[in-house]
Amino acid sequence: VDDALDVFAVHGIGGMFGAIATGVLASSTVQAAYSGLIDGNPQQVVTQAIAVVATIAYAVVGTYLIVKVVDVLLGIRVKPEAEELGLDLSVHGEVAYQV
Repeated sequence: VDDALDVFAVHGIGGMFGAIATGVLASSTVQAAYSGLIDGNPQQVVTQAIAVVATIAYAVVGTYLIVKVVDVLLGIRVKPEAEELGLDLSVHGEVAYQV
């Protein structure tokens, strides 16, 4: 997927699945100190799920704070006139020419 708006779909969902799957597939044959659900330790899945929820909370709070700081310093919205004219022209200076 090569769309910037699909970052969550690819990395977010994939990362969450991978983190929880680690709790399922962790094996004491690889590292003796850790065992997952298939080794009879369902608590590892719970631990991984808590880590996923904590990571989501951290990302949401961090993003909110960053957006608020940027809003105070620069502003998030463009002026209504620029929005009415169109962002391609008013912000980027792009002009569509007809042939």
